[in-house]
Amino acid sequence: MNVMPGACALLLLIATCVRPVSAQASGVSDASQPAGLDQALVREAEQLDAAAQTAATHHTHVSIAPIVLLVPPSQSASGVSVDRWVKSQLQRIDRERSSTTQERELRDLAESLRRAAVDRGQPAPPDDPQVLALSILSQRAYAHERTAPAPAPRETLLDKVLKWLGGHVQDLIRAIFGAAVAVPLLGRITVITFIVAVAALAVYLIYLLVSTLARRQRKFAPNMGTPLAPLIEPHTLYERAKAAARAGQYAQAVALLFQASLRMFDGAGKLPYDASLTPGEYRRAVRRSVAAAGDPFDQIAKTFVLAAFAERTITADEYAAADQAYVTMRPLVTA
Repeated sequence: MNVMPGACALLLLIATCVRPVSAQASGVSDASQPAGLDQALVREAEQLDAAAQTAATHHTHVSIAPIVLLVPPSQSASGVSVDRWVKSQLQRIDRERSSTTQERELRDLAESLRRAAVDRGQPAPPDDPQVLALSILSQRAYAHERTAPAPAPRETLLDKVLKWLGGHVQDLIRAIFGAAVAVPLLGRITVITFIVAVAALAVYLIYLLVSTLARRQRKFAPNMGTPLAPLIEPHTLYERAKAAARAGQYAQAVALLFQASLRMFDGAGKLPYDASLTPGEYRRAVRRSVAAAGDPFDQIAKTFVLAAFAERTITADEYAAADQAYVTMRPLVTA
């Protein structure tokens, strides 16, 4: 709960309650007088602080007993009293289950009561709107000194040089076209020369643009124009796999077995080669298209995933199991 809105609301309630109450001298307690009201607000704030301290110390919900500040609401001209407002706030805080939130809101309400007690002692603002507006506008924050128009920007050295060059070029063009108008032959020569110069400049600019685009394209596509390597037959890949295994490069050998399997599926017309498929997607595709080769290909694919993605050393036994799976799978695919 914000302190300032609570204090403002409380001051408004006090303003509506104190005037009619103070006019009735009989049957009114001391707490309804201005000084008594200030003291009652401070006492209520102290009790709220004590309740907030209890909630903070014991971390439990506290029950807050209502405290009467003013006379009964029936004596208020507006039908609204500070008692009723404080009571509604205390009821709302009492319904709060969190002791931390209850403590914070109790302290906020106590601060609102203290601020209201202090602000009541200050003089009331003038009732005349014109006087109030003049008093506000006379404050220092709204006082502005008279200022002259901003000076024109100063001309820099570069501006002076460009202005000088522009003037001389303009004089030169004026002299050339003036002479061309005076002599028809010279005018035709000047026009033709001007057209040729503009055409040459346009060609040069087009050449620069094309060269820049070509260099940029070569930079981002260095392999453009390089012919693709021809597809290798499955038996060639299998022979390379055996050679890598003999050299002790079992991970490379398993990768070649996996490539040979994919080329074998494509060559037999069972499953077209698709470089965008992952090993897991290929395993599911093989089980759908070539169900008989599903188990052997699973063995090869699992070993390939370990070699390519898990970065684990492949043993000779693991390669031998993948090689045996390839030998078992080959007649099932080519049949």
